[in-house]
Amino acid sequence: MATSPAPDAAAPPGMCPGIAVLGGGGAGGDGDGDGSGDLPASMKADESLRFEWSVRALAQEAETQMTLFPSFACVADELALEFEECLIGFTAAGRLSALHVDQSRLLTELDAKLTAMSGPLHASLWTDEAMRVAPEWADLRAAAKALLDAMGWSRLPPPGERYLYVGPDA
Repeated sequence: MATSPAPDAAAPPGMCPGIAVLGGGGAGGDGDGDGSGDLPASMKADESLRFEWSVRALAQEAETQMTLFPSFACVADELALEFEECLIGFTAAGRLSALHVDQSRLLTELDAKLTAMSGPLHASLWTDEAMRVAPEWADLRAAAKALLDAMGWSRLPPPGERYLYVGPDA
């Protein structure tokens, strides 16, 4: 699975501290017993739809990607973490076995591109500026678009209200 470098409070200039909290959570309230309270339907989506949204987010241009998360979030990290979390859920839900060979190959390629960008040696790729100009991000977007096309999914941006965030301007 792909992982981004784990940012911390001592992140170098240009890097973002990891302060966004992903996931619905919270006490119930809508009576469905899932602990999601009165969240919008987009926050209660099934694993397949959440996975689709994560791929759609990766496929967007940098400026669009930056609108998908709060201003305090490190967008590059959030994109990678969201994809990883959704891929784990997609896999746990048994959805991988339904993929055709080409879809599986494209998913593997996308995940491999994220993995190749990860780790301390590639920390420079996890800034807003790198998202705009680094060829690795262009390659990642192309791989995400190829997977979207193979899956028959839209290339439009995912809903902006996929998660709740806790932070200074949330």
